[in-house]
Amino acid sequence: MHIADGLLEPEVVAAGFALSAALAVYSLKNRQDREKFSALVPRISMVTAALFVSSLLNIPVGPTTVHFSFVGLAGILLGPLSVIAVIVSLIMQLLLFNHGGFSTLGMNAANFALAALAAHYLFQLRKSQIFRQSWHKYLAFLAAAAATLVKIAGASLALYYSGFPAGVGLSLTAVHLPIILAEGILTAAVVMILLKGKRVFIYEELLDFV
Repeated sequence: MHIADGLLEPEVVAAGFALSAALAVYSLKNRQDREKFSALVPRISMVTAALFVSSLLNIPVGPTTVHFSFVGLAGILLGPLSVIAVIVSLIMQLLLFNHGGFSTLGMNAANFALAALAAHYLFQLRKSQIFRQSWHKYLAFLAAAAATLVKIAGASLALYYSGFPAGVGLSLTAVHLPIILAEGILTAAVVMILLKGKRVFIYEELLDFV
């Protein structure tokens, strides 16, 4: 979800820009060496385009609509570098389709970036001996679902500290249930196809490949 202009208090807006800037720095510090980063730029661009297009896929829920974001899939495919893809796609969505707002761009970017990072680190659990290979699809589902919940939690906190009632989080979660389920299933399907294929797309495997 994108928070629109005029909904957040000035201090929350400032906190959003500060947090998104810190996440961008963290992402760039985790870009490995310059040669590897350059090799990954086409992949980052591809995921950025997918994130941008996903916002056009709306699902009607009662009197409103919610849309896909696939930040969980971005986190799985790009790891910390997904923060770059998220920020660029949000800027493009704002400039071309007026999704979100200029004053809330920082908070929206921070929420989406944290969601992508949550998915990345959750999916890394597949390297643990506890999880069998057949369970990777369930981890991918959980990573995508968790990413959406993190995004909702961040937006809910921002709205709460801007004067909205505490129940805003429950309302946002309720209307996003179709997205949580759909993104989880689609992400799990895509990840399993990529893991079974010969092409290397998952973040940790990309680092060994480039």
